[in-house]
Amino acid sequence: MSSPWDNVSRQYGVQPPGEPDKVSEAVAEDAPALEPRSGLLTFDEIMHSSGTEVAQTKARKKRSALVTGVVSVLIAALLGGGGYLVYRAYTDSQIEDTLSLPSDTYQDAQVDHGPVDATTEMLNHEWPVVNADSDQGSNTWDINTEDHRIQTMSIARMAPGSVFIPESGIYMEVQGSDKFEPSKYGDLQTIHVPTNVHRGVWYSDGAPLTQSDTGVLTNVTVHSDPVPSHSTNPSVSTSAPSSAPTSAPSPSPSSSLSENQGTGNSTDADFGQGTTFIASHVAWTKKHRGALYTMATDVKQGHLIWAKGFDGTLSTWRVNGMWTAEHEAFPPEYFSASGPRRLVLTTCGGRVNKQGYYQQNVFLVAAPVPLKQELPH
Repeated sequence: MSSPWDNVSRQYGVQPPGEPDKVSEAVAEDAPALEPRSGLLTFDEIMHSSGTEVAQTKARKKRSALVTGVVSVLIAALLGGGGYLVYRAYTDSQIEDTLSLPSDTYQDAQVDHGPVDATTEMLNHEWPVVNADSDQGSNTWDINTEDHRIQTMSIARMAPGSVFIPESGIYMEVQGSDKFEPSKYGDLQTIHVPTNVHRGVWYSDGAPLTQSDTGVLTNVTVHSDPVPSHSTNPSVSTSAPSSAPTSAPSPSPSSSLSENQGTGNSTDADFGQGTTFIASHVAWTKKHRGALYTMATDVKQGHLIWAKGFDGTLSTWRVNGMWTAEHEAFPPEYFSASGPRRLVLTTCGGRVNKQGYYQQNVFLVAAPVPLKQELPH
């Protein structure tokens, strides 16, 4: 027998008091257990844990979140750093397709041939230099390195066997060589140029760096022929080759007889004869630019050039020529120990050819001028 409440509950779906709700129980059985929100304690954890346990649980969850964050940052940094290193390696290996050539070329220009008064102040003045380094016994003539870069130089601090153009910020140490090797331009012979673009080679069979400095002082054999007999068409390759060339003989340490600052007077016009010839690579890559990289654009007519011999004496020159030519048109008289007295610096420039070499040479020519120095007291 049913009660009035039963009739109402059946009609309206109301659960009689005291009876279990079968639908609610079924739903409860099928529903997934709710996960507590990250970082918050559940009701059971709060009710059944002491204050210390609650604090420890919170600390564990914070440490876990912190470790996850740190690991994510490290992974991102490693990926980003690796990509940057790859980019830098690619960039540092690139060469410039074209280098600037002189905007104004000239030869045998009129310059001041008056004596240079080398005062103590002039000799010790520090000039800013670019793309320069100093050997300092590092033996890095055939290694391109940034470890020995210098920012300033004075005439007094020039190394034995070096050239310096203070107004243009050019400083370069040189080594002597009389050895020729096959050129990559065809039927040519070229003198070996140090791989290190901050250094150069002085042709020791030509004229010396200073009148008192000779090939004997540098322990390099002096021949009677200005150009080796096998070099019927000599040239100089000052482009950056694809691999480091063989090392050229360097001056013997014992042959640098004196490291004085060139204290002798030179006031007459007798400078001897022949060409003092010096060559250097213009650049190896965009990162490794040579000591003569700015020669074509920054050296001006009349600029003063200082050369220090391997015996420590000084000579002075004034720029009176700047011109360019294809490698195949290299003047053989620049290798001569006779003829007009002059200083010639050369490096590459212009466009890159299909072999990856700069096709042209830039020549800087200077005439000797007297050097008047104070004698030591």
